[in-house]
Amino acid sequence: MQENPFNDQVSSIVATLSCIFKAQERKEYVKILDAASPAIEETEYDNWNGGTYYYTLFLEVSVEIFAMIESALSKHESEIAAKLQAVVRENGNHILNRVVIRPQLVEPAGSVAPSHSESERAQVVWAGKPIKVFISHQHADKVAASNLKTVLSKFNIAGFVAHEDIEPTLPWQSEIKIALNTMDVFVAFLTSNFRNSKWTDQEVGFAVAKKTLIIHIRDGQDPYGFIGETQSLSLPIDQDEKLGMEIATILLKNPTLKSKVRETLFVALENINSHNFACKIMKLLQKAGVITESEIQRIRDAASNNSWVKGAFTIKNFLAANPPLNEVPF
Repeated sequence: MQENPFNDQVSSIVATLSCIFKAQERKEYVKILDAASPAIEETEYDNWNGGTYYYTLFLEVSVEIFAMIESALSKHESEIAAKLQAVVRENGNHILNRVVIRPQLVEPAGSVAPSHSESERAQVVWAGKPIKVFISHQHADKVAASNLKTVLSKFNIAGFVAHEDIEPTLPWQSEIKIALNTMDVFVAFLTSNFRNSKWTDQEVGFAVAKKTLIIHIRDGQDPYGFIGETQSLSLPIDQDEKLGMEIATILLKNPTLKSKVRETLFVALENINSHNFACKIMKLLQKAGVITESEIQRIRDAASNNSWVKGAFTIKNFLAANPPLNEVPF
């Protein structure tokens, strides 16, 4: 088979077609092209006059999109093919002149978990929480990773621990990629076990390339490579509550995340079920800068509605020092 001259142009060709249809306000074609996984394959050969090679642009779309356009499939293929021939005109004896739209094949029911979009899977992976922390660790440190995840959840912060957050029926590498793609923060347990894993260095590389905030916990392994340039905490990984507090403190100082983390902590306080963690959240908020009058009122309301907040001594002391304005003696 002749070398395919269109291989390096597939993405550009499809993007150009999409732009043309968009300029013409033909949204249904833009949707098909933007959602498709494209490929160009040789599908015919004519040996007359030195030989001519004919190619087809295959557009694989989701079953949902295919079902919507199936009744007008030939029309859609013809319209895109006509535009394609205007975009890719002469290429010697190589002619790209046909379009086939086909559905992505799905596994039989019962063999894998139902297919979901990456955004839907991300919601499941992160339990819908607003701040997402990927905890990179070697398998031997899984208990400490799981304990840190539990602590972070008390602050309304999601932690991802690969060995326990992936459903058995789902392709585990895909789930890890989703977590890496959607994380806000990357925490690495630099223990003596860290480099024994086949995956931790790849996870670090992903976080560096994505320019994610990286925090490494130094406990037996000196930082190396790119990770040496990131924020460091020197603590034993089994000190999960202290680690959680230190990580939250770092996030509250991060220019990109601090506002989101502050709001996250207020939501955590309103829903807390522990005196200990109500006090910890209050301490974090006090470290985070000036607490406004409206935020103080929010803490008062939380104390009125949640007995765990009301009974936390740190909050009792804070509210005693910040009475409502109409209760301040003259």
